[in-house]
Formats: sequence, C-alpha cells, structure tokens
Amino acid sequence: MSDPHRVTDEGFLEYTRQQKCAVCLSPAPNDPHHLTSRGAGGSDLTAIPMCRDCHRCYHDLGHNAFQNHRSIDLWKHCILST
Repeated sequence: MSDPHRVTDEGFLEYTRQQKCAVCLSPAPNDPHHLTSRGAGGSDLTAIPMCRDCHRCYHDLGHNAFQNHRSIDLWKHCILST
C-alpha cells in the first residue's frame, strides 16, 4: 500500500527539470533532487532542481556536509517544507 501523505506529481518533476540549478544556477535541464527521499516516504513536492555536478556532489558528501560546503539551505528552495 502506498503512503497517503506521499505526493507523486510527474508534472511538477518535469517543471523542476526545466528550472536552473538551485545551487549553482546552471541552466536547464536539471535533475529533480528529492530533499526527503522517495524511499523515506518523501513527496515529489520536496524536489528541487540540481545540475548533474551538484547532484553528484550532494550524494558524495551527504546532506549536511554539502550544505556546509556550499553555504546553502536547500529547504529554502523547496515549495514544501516538512
């Protein structure tokens, strides 16, 4: 059974792909990065646009280290703060 609180929205993900990277501002297309992972029950509405380089760096460093390294609060770029 799926989580009733998890929103799946392919239209929003496509919109996110067409935005500039929330971190380095590189132009679209970009990857939607879920701030709360789908595996942890995260909603598509927690996705922000990230270029491949920033997305890869995020996953290499981890959430806190990436935010410290880039001096950024990724949740400020998310339409849904949970």
